[in-house]
Amino acid sequence: MIEKFYSIQYIKSLFAICLSVFFLSSCEKEEPLYTRVSAGNSSESVTDGIVTVENSIMPPSTQQRFITAGQTSKALFQVISSRRIVIEEVYFKASYPAITYVSCENIGAAGNQNGYVNFVGLGELLPGEVLNLPLEIFYKDTFDSTSDGVAKLKFAGLSYRTDDGIYHNFFPKTNIQAQPMFLLHNIPHILFKDPVDDELQNGYKQIAQVELSGDTAWQLNTLPLYIYAAIIGDMPSSKILVQYQNREIETTSTCVDMIDKSNTQTVIHFSRNFKHIAGNKEVLGIYAKPREIGIGGNPLITSMTPLDSLVWADGSGRRIGGNKNKLYFKEETGIAAYNQK
Repeated sequence: MIEKFYSIQYIKSLFAICLSVFFLSSCEKEEPLYTRVSAGNSSESVTDGIVTVENSIMPPSTQQRFITAGQTSKALFQVISSRRIVIEEVYFKASYPAITYVSCENIGAAGNQNGYVNFVGLGELLPGEVLNLPLEIFYKDTFDSTSDGVAKLKFAGLSYRTDDGIYHNFFPKTNIQAQPMFLLHNIPHILFKDPVDDELQNGYKQIAQVELSGDTAWQLNTLPLYIYAAIIGDMPSSKILVQYQNREIETTSTCVDMIDKSNTQTVIHFSRNFKHIAGNKEVLGIYAKPREIGIGGNPLITSMTPLDSLVWADGSGRRIGGNKNKLYFKEETGIAAYNQK
């Protein structure tokens, strides 16, 4: 029997693999008073031949790129020297006024002075020794005037003295940076869940549930759907219907089908924007008319893909869509599995 080979959990795992394959697709400063060495650079490190600076990303930045009021992100910069040096000052370029100040463990905090954050008195560094600069980045409150902006913190350079008493100023032409953060008034929470056993009078069946939540109000404008099945060719052309509290919501979208293919996708456009109420959980029912093949064991897996087709508005009314979601939306949205019978 097919159901022995295509269980819900098996299909979900297979879907996750297939989905990943399918969609994988300068610092203005005065001229230095002493020596200046031209810098080589890459996406992860810069060097002047004596000092090398590398960057890394610390949690929660690896999981989150949307930043809301009161939140911070973390980044790690490392300084390595081939000689004994004394570091006089380290310079960072910071988005102004989006970043208010930056703190560094064991050093203190430095404010954003019109786009520059400087730390002084970092001390001696021996040959081959690594100086860690774990930074916590603090952002301006994100309301109407500041929402929908990208904040960046870049290493801009450093001044140091070598053991022969010579002062060096190292300002690389290309700056390495911490992970950029997208400033928003609030973040939408969207979760795909398995459907309930529900059939409309027109024969359409619920293939997924979408739960909307969040402590702050936001609006959903367009919702992308990607549907996958293990067996090819088992869904004829079907419209997508959306219900909330047993009432159909006015939406438009292209029809989906799986004739001679194992996946299909569409984008649901909410004609009047679906408004999430702060603190509530709204569950939308997604309906289609899959062909019932009689032998079971061929779940339809639905997810929110591609992210650049997601459009929503935050609590300040700023409309967020396109590459902004593709680059910065990192929330876990889950998948829904409808088991055909």
